[in-house]
Amino acid sequence: MNIQQIAQALERAHPGWVVIPGYYSGHFTAIPGAFYRYRDSGMIIADDPDELERRIRLVEKSAVQNGAGQPSSVRRDVASPDR
Repeated sequence: MNIQQIAQALERAHPGWVVIPGYYSGHFTAIPGAFYRYRDSGMIIADDPDELERRIRLVEKSAVQNGAGQPSSVRRDVASPDR
C-alpha cells in the first residue's frame, strides 16, 4: 500500500479527519475537517501511520469524555441589551 492509500484508509476509519501524507517528509498529518464535531482538536503529526491512528483515537476518546462537540447550553438568566 502506498502512502496515499494509507492516508485514504485512515480517513475512512476516522470520518471527519483529513489525513495528508507527507510525500517528502514522510510524516502523516491529520487535521479535523470543517464538519468534524471536534474541530478544535488541533493538528496531529506522526512519522508512522499506526502512531497517527493511535493519536487520533486518543483525541476522539478525550473529546467524547470531556463532552466536546456537544451544543452549549444557552444562558437565559443574563439580561439582553434590548431589555
